[in-house]
Amino acid sequence: MKQRMQKGFTLIELMIVVAIIGILAAVAVPQYQDYTIRSQVSEAVTLMNEHKTAIQDFYADKGRFASTASANSYGLSATPAFYTGTYVSQIAVAGTTGVVSATLGNKISAKVTGTTNVLSVGPAVNAAGNLVWVCGKALAPTGATGLAAAVGTSTTVSARYLPTSCRA
Repeated sequence: MKQRMQKGFTLIELMIVVAIIGILAAVAVPQYQDYTIRSQVSEAVTLMNEHKTAIQDFYADKGRFASTASANSYGLSATPAFYTGTYVSQIAVAGTTGVVSATLGNKISAKVTGTTNVLSVGPAVNAAGNLVWVCGKALAPTGATGLAAAVGTSTTVSARYLPTSCRA
């Protein structure tokens, strides 16, 4: 008697493969969504670089922060719309402390919207007398002083969506 060779997969084998793919997708999709939102929030960090540079130059030249709470004090445009991006609706400078805050809006993911979402960076002075920047809820480097308390408290973006350098 001749035996017939099986060609292809059985229904149970195919169902197992589909179940495994489903489990992997259930884990991967939320992680990818968080990654996408983190990349959107990262735009704020990039857009704040010009402000950070202007504040560092001012501090290196004068040895202090500006006496007025204005971006003009640092030679930056006072027009908030000038510093916007795809996901950032405004960037503001607290001149007397050097804290730079970006308000997220525009096309940011719906998971982030709902309240005012702000990411702040602030300067601290290290032991050598140089400015070091502390982002969001991150801690100041050891030995750094003068970090404005507003940095951690004004950052309202959920920690899970902050870039790695901005987490505590």
